[in-house]
Amino acid sequence: MSPGPPKGLQIFWKKNYASPPKSLLMITMKLQSPWKYRKDELRSALLFHGTCEPWLHPTPRGGGYDGVFWAAEDPLTAQTYIPEWGLMVLTGLDRWDLDKEVRPDRSCSFWEIAQELGADAIVYEYDIDRASCWKDTGKPVTYRQVAQRLEEMGYKVDDNEYRYRLKLFSRTEDGKTLRAILPKDRTPPGRLILVEKPDDLRVYDMAKGDPDLTDIEYHNIRGFKQAFEAGFDAVKINDFAQSPKMGNIGHSSIGLSPETAKRLFSEGRIVSIAATHRDFTWPMGSYPEAFSTPDFDQWHFIEVCRALARGDAVAPEVIEDHAQRFEELQTQQGDQPLVVAGGIDSLELADWPLEDCGEREVSKYFVAIECAEALDMPPVHRDANGKLVPESVDRNFAAALVKTGLAFSVPMTLDDGAGRPVLVEDFFERVCWQQTVEASFSFPR
Repeated sequence: MSPGPPKGLQIFWKKNYASPPKSLLMITMKLQSPWKYRKDELRSALLFHGTCEPWLHPTPRGGGYDGVFWAAEDPLTAQTYIPEWGLMVLTGLDRWDLDKEVRPDRSCSFWEIAQELGADAIVYEYDIDRASCWKDTGKPVTYRQVAQRLEEMGYKVDDNEYRYRLKLFSRTEDGKTLRAILPKDRTPPGRLILVEKPDDLRVYDMAKGDPDLTDIEYHNIRGFKQAFEAGFDAVKINDFAQSPKMGNIGHSSIGLSPETAKRLFSEGRIVSIAATHRDFTWPMGSYPEAFSTPDFDQWHFIEVCRALARGDAVAPEVIEDHAQRFEELQTQQGDQPLVVAGGIDSLELADWPLEDCGEREVSKYFVAIECAEALDMPPVHRDANGKLVPESVDRNFAAALVKTGLAFSVPMTLDDGAGRPVLVEDFFERVCWQQTVEASFSFPR
């Protein structure tokens, strides 16, 4: 393994950068005005870190193994590090049992589905978790019916083999355990951390040729430490993402030192957005255009919409980047507030007084967030500066989100610059005003 920067280079950096040079803050920071840049231009200036871990502190921190904050060079690679789901179980059915009634076993995920379909039972005795004596009290449900229900939830059967990789939700409260099988396309709420690279970022390249699974570079903790002690802000290595669909995918990772992560955060160069698991597809498109994600694109779109709503100038080519999304917004009623899907981070709510919320209502929202369900709730509102307006946020939802420590996507209205939600008609008038060619829009009434 490479031990780190050569001794002579260490002396050079210590001599010339005994005190790390201040960042060139006069350089325009793209994350402070993302609507001024096209998606591809903005994306190329960033690093990305995906996670579904609860966050209790806004400053990014490295892992316990090496203390380094790792980031990928594109959103898709970063979001493969957000797992498909937190709790999954591999299970299956025997074809010759399909027409038998489902047993009320405690360890059987199929019993939850059978209960949804009307089955119920009083179990008098278990052999460990397998029911050995019970009385049916509901309607008879067979394993074939369970298999049909799983297929409706997206779990397909291949070659007549009833093998499943089920996504589960499980929570124990007041001595009772709530378990549920979730649809296959459900993915967990998480975050995508956007890190803007300053022009003076000092990166020591420790990557050795092509990625090699027999020589894993992220174990070179000693080398990372030496590079940081020599004055480098970050290190670069060959890394591997574990794709559920495509296995190990080689990519470059940039590891920020703890001090660099803190500095970039204090300068406003690190932003957290709501995101979820994404994965590679075959055939892969061209890099880096095909390595964006719906989460990053939607965040950029909302930033563009916020700028338009408050009357800021947005270049026509930036608007054109989101032509399809703008077309989808036209289906909304013209004289009603514009509603978009936007993320709320639990860290935004950390200082809110939420102690007097209802326990049952908070628990309901908590389960819905953990299960990544679409919430039926009134839109929240952000002011012209992007701050949440407390009166627009359901306090029980806010308390539940703080409890999860996650970020979550909800319906959202945008400010017109005067403290009011912008109307659909007014919004598209501003879109037209920004265009260099004539455009017209029609809306349902």
